[in-house]
Amino acid sequence: MKTSSDTLEQSKICTRLAEMAARAVTFSFLASLLFVSACTKSGEATEQGRGKEETKSTQSGKFEKSSGAAGTRGKRGPAVVQTVLVKKQRASQRAETSVALVGRKQTNVFSKVSGRVTRISVPEGRAVKAGQTLFQVDRSEPGETYLSVPVTSPISGWVGRWNVTEGTQVSTQDAVVLVVDDQTLIANIFLPVQEWVQVKLNSKVVIRVQDLERPAKILTIARAAESGSGRGALTVELSNSDHVFKSGVVAMAALELDTRERLLLPASSLRISDQGAAAFKVENGKAARVKVKYSLFDNDTVEILSGLQENDVVVSVGAHQLFDGAEVKVAEVQDLLKPSRGINESRINKPARSEEAGK
Repeated sequence: MKTSSDTLEQSKICTRLAEMAARAVTFSFLASLLFVSACTKSGEATEQGRGKEETKSTQSGKFEKSSGAAGTRGKRGPAVVQTVLVKKQRASQRAETSVALVGRKQTNVFSKVSGRVTRISVPEGRAVKAGQTLFQVDRSEPGETYLSVPVTSPISGWVGRWNVTEGTQVSTQDAVVLVVDDQTLIANIFLPVQEWVQVKLNSKVVIRVQDLERPAKILTIARAAESGSGRGALTVELSNSDHVFKSGVVAMAALELDTRERLLLPASSLRISDQGAAAFKVENGKAARVKVKYSLFDNDTVEILSGLQENDVVVSVGAHQLFDGAEVKVAEVQDLLKPSRGINESRINKPARSEEAGK
C-alpha cells in the first residue's frame, strides 16, 4: 500500500514535470518569435535592396533612352529631297470646251407642197449642184389632178442626211434633207467671262476629234455676253477639204490665252497652311522657307507671282519633312519642262484633195 510519503513524492515529481513542460513551451514560443522577427527583417532588407536595384535600373534605363534619343538626333543626316530650277518661260493659259461642228454652208431643204415623197434623186454622201433636183413630191388627192412637184438644192455641196424615205408623207414644215458644204467647217465657242475677255483674233485655236487635231482660225468675237449664261461667244473656222471631220460632230476646242513670260513651279513645291503659301529654297545645303504668292496655272502647275526669282533652286519633292534651316541633300535637280501648249504637229491630219462639189 502506498504511504502518504510516497504520494507526496509523486506529487512533487508531477509538479517538476509540469514546470519543465511549461518552461519548454515558453522557450519554444520565444524561439518562434525570434525566428519570425529575424525573417521579417531579412525580407524587408531584401525588398529594400530590390527596390534600390529597380530604381537604379529604371534611372539607368531612362538615362540610356534619353542618351539614345539625343544620340539619334545628333546622328540624323540631312533630309533627302528633289529640287527644281526656277526658270522664266513663255507659256499660255489653256481653255477647253466642247463645240458642235457645222458646214460653212449648209441648209435644211423643205418641201414646197404637202404630199408624199415619190422619188429621192440623190443618195446620202453624193455631191449635188445648186438647182439640181433632190426629190419629188406627189400632191395627188381625191378629186384633184395628179401633180408631181420637184424640189431642188439651194446650194452646191453634198447630201448630208435624208430625214425621210420614199413614200413618206411630208408637209411644208418638215425638213426633208440636209445639204452641206463641209470643205470648211465652223464652230461657235462659248467661254466664261474671265477667259473670253482674253481672246484675241490671233489667239491660237485647235479643234480635236478623238485623236485628230487641226488648227482653226477665229472669225469673230462677240462684243456682248449672253444674257442667260453670261458667257462670251466667238466663231472659228477650220479647213476640212478631205471631209474627215463631219458636220454635226461634237469636238473639243482648245484655246491659248494670255501668252507671256511666267515663273512656273510644280504644285507639289508649295506648302499651304493658315499662314499662307510657302516654298523651301535651297541655299548652301540648307532649306530656307520663303513665303510666296501664286495662281493656279493648271492641275499640276502654279505660277509664282512673288517670293521667288529666276534660277532659285526650290524643293519639289520632300518639302513636308522640312523646316526653316533644315539641312538637305539634293537627290536630283530637275529643269522644269514647259507645259505642253499649242498644236501637236504630229497629230495634225493633212487634208487630201477631194472632188469638187457638184462634179
